[in-house]
Amino acid sequence: MSFDYVDYICLECARNKRVKQVPKPEDLRCDACDMKLYRIDELPILVRYPERISINNARITDLSGRKIDTVKINQRIHITADITNNQNHDQKLIYLVQMDSTIPISTSLKTVCDTLAAGKTSCWPQEFQLNMDGDYTAKIFSWKSGYDQIALFKPTNVTVCVVP
Repeated sequence: MSFDYVDYICLECARNKRVKQVPKPEDLRCDACDMKLYRIDELPILVRYPERISINNARITDLSGRKIDTVKINQRIHITADITNNQNHDQKLIYLVQMDSTIPISTSLKTVCDTLAAGKTSCWPQEFQLNMDGDYTAKIFSWKSGYDQIALFKPTNVTVCVVP
């Protein structure tokens, strides 16, 4: 019997957990707050207010922040983008980066809970270290909160080409 790994997220504290697919996923609980976990790929992605938050310059960087186009196996990289709050009030958000692969491996999900100040731009570099060559897709998206999975901007993809 083979199992696929699946990413789950806690809507209370935004912690993510990778588990083998189980027969009764409704029984999965967050280790930190004991709330129910939800499959990340089954949550709705709705863009209600795309003009309020914007995303620009999605990119791959080395650890010093320099933009790179090609990644070597086991090279530590950041996936990041500039997120701007176009509103006149602060915006709480959950920022997520999900790494998928065209080769048969499980995905990786990184999350950050933060508040973006009114009129400000920020970025939250998420570190990945890919140990196989191939093409990967990093999907960057953001929700208002764990309970309110309304996307604050349309998800953006970054292609990562890993070479030997």
